[in-house]
Amino acid sequence: MEILQGIEHLHTLDGASFVAFDVETTGLQPKFGGLRLLQLATIGQAPVVMDCWQFSDEDWITLEEFFSKERTWLAHNAVFDLGWLQEHEIYPEGQVLCSMLASRILTNGLANVKNGLQHVVRRYLGYEISKEEQSSNWSGDLSTSQLE
Repeated sequence: MEILQGIEHLHTLDGASFVAFDVETTGLQPKFGGLRLLQLATIGQAPVVMDCWQFSDEDWITLEEFFSKERTWLAHNAVFDLGWLQEHEIYPEGQVLCSMLASRILTNGLANVKNGLQHVVRRYLGYEISKEEQSSNWSGDLSTSQLE
């Protein structure tokens, strides 16, 4: 599937009632790092990937308006991602679902069960995903694989 790069493609998701989102950062806490990449996707449409370091003030306003529309949002470890969005005064309107917390509930009490994104996707969707880029350097120029 094609990946749309840049905030100019955000409008392609305007009509979506359900949007999954993920952030890539240069640190574990907003005061010690930066929000580098924001990825948004919905069913049946090309995902949109945005380099937040390229944003103008107007782009942040556009993003804030997008998140202010009531819809259902999904993130894995939503508390982490929401903290980074809130640092930029972005507050998703509507219900926010967390696939990590849902998996923890479903696997409660099971020994040796991991609930990271890679494990959850494999367990519930049957797909293998690579999290190789997650630990890469997000503070330099982004590579093609980081944008995918």
